[in-house]
Amino acid sequence: MINNNFGTVILARIPYSDLTQVKKRPALIISSQSYYERYGDVLLIGLTGQKKPSPFKTDIQIHDWQIAGLPKSSFIKPGLFTLMHNQIEREFGQLSAQDKNNIQTFLREMLSL
Repeated sequence: MINNNFGTVILARIPYSDLTQVKKRPALIISSQSYYERYGDVLLIGLTGQKKPSPFKTDIQIHDWQIAGLPKSSFIKPGLFTLMHNQIEREFGQLSAQDKNNIQTFLREMLSL
């Protein structure tokens, strides 16, 4: 059973933005269990192993990537999407408290909250 709470790192079948292909990719659940129970899907932000320049001040690196169960150093891909729960292949693990705080700060900055 997949933990559907904020900070869960998963492997999922994620469609490309043009919806022509699907690829298994790591992602981070940023929604809550109650969101899943109400809507039947999860809100995600993508993860990548490639660091790219970011227009945001907040660090978007997953510092404790090994604790999160990721196979290598990872970074947030700025972009949100929803995904049906049945597209999740497996759970890698959970973000550390420090990484959760960093992601929350990043999301506030990205979304101007």
